[in-house]
Amino acid sequence: MTDRTYPALPEGLALKLRAIEQLMEFDPNYLTSDECPYSTDLQGYLRRLFTPARTGREDSAGDVFTPGQDDNEQADSLIREIQNAINSMKRLQQDVDNSDDVGDRLNFLKNFGSLMDRFLSLKEKAQGIKQMFEFQRVVIQTMEQVLDKDGRLDFKKRLKEANLSLS
Repeated sequence: MTDRTYPALPEGLALKLRAIEQLMEFDPNYLTSDECPYSTDLQGYLRRLFTPARTGREDSAGDVFTPGQDDNEQADSLIREIQNAINSMKRLQQDVDNSDDVGDRLNFLKNFGSLMDRFLSLKEKAQGIKQMFEFQRVVIQTMEQVLDKDGRLDFKKRLKEANLSLS
């Protein structure tokens, strides 16, 4: 038998900490905002609690992009990451729905709509970027098949003059 002490923790603490973690993940300035009611000490503790330690080891589990990805693969990775964030918010919503704390529910609902709007907006932008990459690929491929060398150079020159250079 050991002499361990386990301090009593407030009911609903785990749920509140998970909510703070989610908010920090998608708003890097969440704890540094002027609106943040937490003390400087608590802000520092929360940052340390939710920021993965990277000293002495390579931690790629949280990386969205991997080395060697092309633009299209990076867009796919970004879309997957946004979908994972939306799924995490839905899981957090289930936890909140099962909570007896009305304050937890109200705080979650207060932030849920704006976070979902942000996620969906980011997903839409990432899909637009992916479509642009596909458009550029088709234009370059068609240009190489249809135009001769002089025509390709002239086309690239015109794009550069219009500030629309293709890679």
